[in-house]
Amino acid sequence: MKITHFNISALFITAFALSACIGESSYLNTVPQSPNYAAAHSVTYAKMTVSTDTRTIVFLGDSLTAGFGLSRKDALPQQVAAQLQDSYPNLTIINSGRSGDTTSGGLARYEKSVAAHNPDILILALGANDYIYGRDAKTAKANLTAIIDKAQSDGIQVALAGLVPQSMAKLQSREGRFAAIYPDLAKQYNLPLHAELTRGVTGNRDLLLWDQLHPNARGVTVMASNMADFLKTAVLIK
Repeated sequence: MKITHFNISALFITAFALSACIGESSYLNTVPQSPNYAAAHSVTYAKMTVSTDTRTIVFLGDSLTAGFGLSRKDALPQQVAAQLQDSYPNLTIINSGRSGDTTSGGLARYEKSVAAHNPDILILALGANDYIYGRDAKTAKANLTAIIDKAQSDGIQVALAGLVPQSMAKLQSREGRFAAIYPDLAKQYNLPLHAELTRGVTGNRDLLLWDQLHPNARGVTVMASNMADFLKTAVLIK
């Protein structure tokens, strides 16, 4: 299996800045506390049918994709590749994560970070920083829509990695509007959705870095296991 690390920004977001913003938004990428969330966003998520030939996957995301504070081998795409190597030895996984990136940033670098690699599949994992930076949910959704449109126009299949609120009480709030972007787009475009990117990691101090926000290598292993299972069941269908 070929593993490529690409386009990692030197941008550093301090724990202070993140804490100030995330203090009111800790729902991002967490396990939902209400079982009613899925019912409120009931979608029959698609499954892809792809060739058994060599496949290329690009992860387009932010610090959770880039591997903030970690070595390259410990970043999410690299750990996913390691977990899939035995089952998919011809799979190439490209890390196009950029710490601090937003949906607008991902859209702006689409040609260089995605299209230039001519992938079969795009894992789109952006949006958390839009919330943190105070961006509007409608704008974030429009940017993600534009990325999906570009990818599909290029013949690239897309899967989404989304955000989940902690409670139903927040569904009509700004948190809820951001969280709803992903099931809405999954339903609109009939895309596979991996809804809980940091399931089992958020809030577990042993699986987080010093900032208690980003996963450490062991935390990424948990995320990678969840992502690998998602890819095997919903994306890499032979």
